[in-house]
Formats: sequence, C-alpha cells, structure tokens
Amino acid sequence: MPSGRGSWVARNVAASLTGRDLESYKHHDLGFLVDLGGTKAAANPLHIPLAGIAAKTVTRGYHLLSLPGNRTRTATDWALNTIMPPRAVQLGLVDAGRVPLECTSPAPITSDVN
Repeated sequence: MPSGRGSWVARNVAASLTGRDLESYKHHDLGFLVDLGGTKAAANPLHIPLAGIAAKTVTRGYHLLSLPGNRTRTATDWALNTIMPPRAVQLGLVDAGRVPLECTSPAPITSDVN
C-alpha cells in the first residue's frame, strides 16, 4: 500500500464518501537546515541539533548535493568567498553616484479632473 500524502488524501476522500472512518495523518520530517549567512547557521538533520560552523557545513553540503548541476562551480565560488572579499558585481556594492538616473526630481502632480 502506498504511504505518500496523496494516497492518504485519496483514501480519506474515499472513506468520507462511503461513510468509513478517516485515517489520521502524522508528518515525519528529516529535520531542517538554515543558512543565516557568514558563519551562522542552524540545522537539525535527523533531529541532531547543530549550530555554527557544524550546521553551516551540513547545510552547505546538503544544498550542494541538491543542485542539479554546476556543483564544482558553486563549491569553488563558496570556497573563494570565504577567503576573498565579495565581488564588485554583487548588488549593493556600486555607489549611487556611478548609477545616473534619468529623473533627478519628482514630476509635479497634476489633476486631470474633467
């Protein structure tokens, strides 16, 4: 018998239509992984609480293995980012003076009431 959530829903829908008892559902997870940036992370894989560098390592490893491709490039990028400053192409690193805007003052508000 399938044990997925979809089959559980289907059995409960069929049971409710035929007047049978419904099956209760209990979710089983494998924990959580949260990368908080820098050296901060929180993880609870297989319900083993981790924090800091250990959690960061597990979180990055999981995310790396979850990628469909470009794992080598991503791992290299992460490694370089730990020893070098962020690249200048990242958002927020270009000062406002280098990005001229076409409009320097707000347009006057006009009312077109006929």
